[in-house]
Amino acid sequence: MTFEAYAETMLVAGITGSGLVLAVYTLAVGKAAEILSNRRQTWLGALEGLKQEVGKISADTTRERINALKSQLSYVATYQELPNYLTWGIGISFFGYMLVSIFSFAWLNGYSAAWIEASMGLWFLIATFAFLLTGLLIIKDVNAALKKQYQEQKRDADSREIQ
Repeated sequence: MTFEAYAETMLVAGITGSGLVLAVYTLAVGKAAEILSNRRQTWLGALEGLKQEVGKISADTTRERINALKSQLSYVATYQELPNYLTWGIGISFFGYMLVSIFSFAWLNGYSAAWIEASMGLWFLIATFAFLLTGLLIIKDVNAALKKQYQEQKRDADSREIQ
């Protein structure tokens, strides 16, 4: 494969990757209410459990147990915020794919610097890896939201049958 064919392929792959990132982000935004609701319920449940554990602290509590509770508190705090993958994961993926597209376009139009040739593949790998991780996290959260929605609909249908 000539480098020109490689650059053309990377241009198409970068543009396609950017479009996929936006499509996945749109999916996540469409399910944002359910995802955030699930995160809030997880946060409230974990916080309640943490409160019960903190209530059991006495003078005999070991330093290791206190450190474990601090660690649990840090974990619980992450559920208070918007998931990082919706900002950083999507952003890195989109940025990486767009850089690949820009570098490829520049090379095809006569700007053939060695660093562009060397970095196209690297940025494509970084963007793809970030997209993979982000996609898996979105799938996990969307799946949890769909399961919750299914359980609620099943509960509603069961309660209608009983009446």
